[in-house]
Amino acid sequence: MKRQLFYLLFILFTCGLISNSNIYAQVGVLDYTRKIRIRNQIITVPRTEISEGAEETLTAKEDELATSAVKSAKRIILKAAAEQGIVEPIPDQELSNAAQQIISDILKERIILREATRRITLTQAPNSWGKKIPNSLGKAFYYDNFQGVFSGGIELGGLTPNHGYFLSLNGKPPHPSNDWLPESCGEIEKCFDFSQVTTDSAGNISERFRVALKPEAYNVKLFVKDIDDWKIVLYNDILIFTIIEKPTK
Repeated sequence: MKRQLFYLLFILFTCGLISNSNIYAQVGVLDYTRKIRIRNQIITVPRTEISEGAEETLTAKEDELATSAVKSAKRIILKAAAEQGIVEPIPDQELSNAAQQIISDILKERIILREATRRITLTQAPNSWGKKIPNSLGKAFYYDNFQGVFSGGIELGGLTPNHGYFLSLNGKPPHPSNDWLPESCGEIEKCFDFSQVTTDSAGNISERFRVALKPEAYNVKLFVKDIDDWKIVLYNDILIFTIIEKPTK
């Protein structure tokens, strides 16, 4: 019970740290802003926002890409305008013209994100060291070269309906990244239960995740663990990625 409470507090603490910083990071170390004229003012749009808009387009089909990119660009500009003091409504034509100024950036970021995306399948854990749920299945994606955070998403199915699970990174000693995880899970292996998720009434989960990690090269495992008994139900033991330190300004 104490261990479970510790993890819950740790997750809440970590989420708090992330929520007070730029949740959205980006691939690589390049940093830039775009200056856009709108409503007779100059506003700046940081790369983090452009990267977020690019990710919104990742699932768009080719014939939907142009529309998706424009939609993301408009949202980004409206957000930046509001944050920088433009409160009056912006006519759609003016907004569309402004959006064209960052469309090419969004599409370039989209290419970078696609090249950095890694997709994995999760396997059922055997009863010998986990807990087998016969109809369970899962898949995940993550970016293998990201700035400041480990970012991706997960889809799970066939689990217990309306039930909680932890997503966990587990180390692979003696790989150095084992030491960057915060909790002991055995004599030498360390881990990080970085997100608590809950299935819907059909036993499915679809979640995004972003978790701050020390800038290092990682070689770890991904576990899905039952919140009640901490037993592993799904796993993949090959996650190789690099967290890049944010550039100093």
